[in-house]
Amino acid sequence: MPSSSSSPAFGENTDSNRAAHRFETFRPREVPDREITVRSEHWLGFTPTEAHQWAGVLFLFPQFPSGATVLAAASQTWRSGGVPHLLGASDVAKAARRIGFTPQDLWQLRVCLDQIDPEGHPAHPFHQRAVAGFDGFVPFDSELWRGWPQRVRRGEAPETVTRSLLRAATQGSGPGTD
Repeated sequence: MPSSSSSPAFGENTDSNRAAHRFETFRPREVPDREITVRSEHWLGFTPTEAHQWAGVLFLFPQFPSGATVLAAASQTWRSGGVPHLLGASDVAKAARRIGFTPQDLWQLRVCLDQIDPEGHPAHPFHQRAVAGFDGFVPFDSELWRGWPQRVRRGEAPETVTRSLLRAATQGSGPGTD
């Protein structure tokens, strides 16, 4: 029976739910610090749980190409409670955290980006894939996404904020404005 609300229930066939399901593996979860192993100085300043959450979500924002073997090993390390060191991941986490992102926010941003057609948005980060030379590249530009977490916390829909910031970047009106 159809829902009487205007928004679809989880599990209904929508772009949002397909993207969320696709990325569910790396959705940040609470894991007790005692169960996490951090063997890299790159994550200094993060609790083990924070490092683990950021490392997981940053599989969705790879900054450098990695072979399938490296990614499989890193994923296995992460799934078993370790914090893998993927090139650039801790730097992206630090930049994102500086402007107010949490791992959950970054995960939600990635879900939104997957729902938005890059062709309609010249500032969409998926356009950088050709420049980087590998298909998985999804850059995190802290200037482009400045204001995203704050606007979402004030009640704006994540996809609306994402589209707004992409439009603002295309029009040159600056981050966080529309």
